[in-house]
Parts: sequence; structure tokens; C-alpha cells
Amino acid sequence: MRKPRRAQEAGVAGNGDRLVMIGGGMVAWRLCRQLVEHGLHRERRITVIGDESCPAYDRIRLSECLEGTAPADLALDRREWYGDHGIELLLGATALAVQPERNLVQTTLGERGYAQAVLATGARPFLPPTPGAELPGVFTYRTIADVTAITALAERGRRVVIVGGGLLGLELAKGLADRGLNVCILERSPGLMVRQLNPVASGILRAQVEGLGIAVHVDVRVEDIATNPERGCPLVVRTAERLAHPADLVVIAAGVRPRDELARAAGLTCSPSGGVVTDRFLRTSVRWSSASRSNDPHGTKAALTMHLWCRSLPLFLQSSTNPSILLSIHEPYPTAGRRRATHLGTLRPHR
Repeated sequence: MRKPRRAQEAGVAGNGDRLVMIGGGMVAWRLCRQLVEHGLHRERRITVIGDESCPAYDRIRLSECLEGTAPADLALDRREWYGDHGIELLLGATALAVQPERNLVQTTLGERGYAQAVLATGARPFLPPTPGAELPGVFTYRTIADVTAITALAERGRRVVIVGGGLLGLELAKGLADRGLNVCILERSPGLMVRQLNPVASGILRAQVEGLGIAVHVDVRVEDIATNPERGCPLVVRTAERLAHPADLVVIAAGVRPRDELARAAGLTCSPSGGVVTDRFLRTSVRWSSASRSNDPHGTKAALTMHLWCRSLPLFLQSSTNPSILLSIHEPYPTAGRRRATHLGTLRPHR
């Protein structure tokens, strides 16, 4: 099989057949798999740029690491698989800028030119503007590095405060409670998972969560996180309602936002609500490819909600469509009649 070219050969010159994927997560892996299955890796030099130190893993199963699953067991493929199929895999490489006028991606490990680029940057955790969020012992919950650090500190701590009562926050709360920690959830909304559940269902869910021994506080606004040397715990989370929650560990699970800053800086048309705008062929305003989309209400373009690819298994599976639409652009992206689903149930097909 063709081996990847040496790094010095992967520069700007001769990029007529180079496909660069910016993002090394689940979507990029799935697309690589599809390219290989269709034999298209023999027609393209493929580079995957990932900012984590490990190859793509199943982020949906991340909470299993709290139950004792080794992080390596979440890997979707061995690192060697990429090289075996001639795919250059750059790990620990942060994409700094995209220059569409030069067909160039700048990374912390050097430059890569491209003929076509796929934006699969996923999402970043949303951090509300909370004083003290930068303190030691305060984490987000998004990556293997996050869950490894949380697990290590949980071994030494007793009290955990989770800011956010959505799906990720509840998963984390259950996993840490099962490890014997005292867990408290602080949710700004009037109930748990209010975006997915009506008030009655949210109330039922809250009762079930509290039945697991997890404290739940809704309709509260976190004011700040501070050091707390006098109460036996290193941290305290204070709310606008004048409540103080001591903690050995604080996790902010307040949702995610699309990582579209590269696209915006490159001059791509982006949606005000986040994500990149494409046409029905998944082409952006500067005609580079992209790996995820959702329907725009006007029906003429599609606003990419890239974070959904990392949060929803059905959307991840949609990338199993023939990848030739990204390489040859012969037909529109096939959304008609597809179902969208979440872990909470299946919605009706798009009309």
C-alpha cells in the first residue's frame, strides 16, 4: 500500500490531489473509512489534522471511562491504520489558519497545502463568563484528557459540583456518583434537559436523578467559583441565590459551541447562530468541502452545526454516505427522507 509522503514533501507545491481534513475526530475518521472503502484513498493524498494527542475515539462512550473502561478502548482505529492506507495523520497539531486564496492550512506542525479541504472541527465546551472558572480543580467534560483528569482528582476528593443539567452533565453525575462521590448539579433552567423534555418529563427525570442520591438545584445562576480553605474543600461554587456549595472538583457541562473560528477568520460565510453556511452540495462560499450540515430555514443554504457531529450518533452515521459527493460533487447531499434521532427517541423524517 502507498505510504504517506514525508513531511517535507507535504508542503504547498503540487496539491492537485491533496485532501486535507481539519479535525481528527469521529467524523474525520468515518470519512477516512469511507474513502478507503471506495478506493478513493488511492486517488487522493489525504492529511488529517487533529489537535488531540490520540487518534479518533468514540466520544459518545466517554462516560464509560468513569466506570473503569480504559481510554484506549474507545479508539475507533489503531494509529497504524492511517499509515497502512497512505493517510498522513498529524496528532497534537492545532490548525492556526486557513488561507483559501493560497489553498493552505497553517498548523503548529507546519503548513499543508490542499486541493480540497474538509472542515470537521466539531465543537468546544461552552464556558459561561464565570469568575474562577480557570482555577485548578475546575474542568470541562469533552475529551479523553478531560475525563482522565477528572477521574484522577475524583480518586482523592469527596464532593463534586456539576454546573449544567443537560445530557453530558447527567452522564457525568451518574458516573461520579457510582464511584461513591457526593454529587450536586446546578442548573440555570427551571428543569433538567429542558431542551429535550417537557416540564412533566423533566420533573420525572429529576426525581429519578435525586433517587440516585444526586442533589439537584434548578433555577440557580452560578455567580463565581472561589478557593475555599476554611471548609475542608479547596473550592466553593457560589450562586446568585446566596447558596454556597463546597467542592473538591467542579465540572462545567454547560453545552458546546461550534468551532467555526477558523472558517470565520478565513472569510467563509457563517451563520449568526454558529457554523458555516454551505449550498446543497456542501460547498462553502469559497468552494471547500465540509462534513456536516443542518437545514437552513430558508431552504437555499445550510447552516453547519458542526458540534452536532460530536454529540449525536445518528448524525455521525450520516457521514457514511458515498464520500464522492465531497470529491467530485456530482449530486446534492442526500437529506430528503432521512430520520434524525437522539438517544431520547426518534423524530419524524424531514419534509
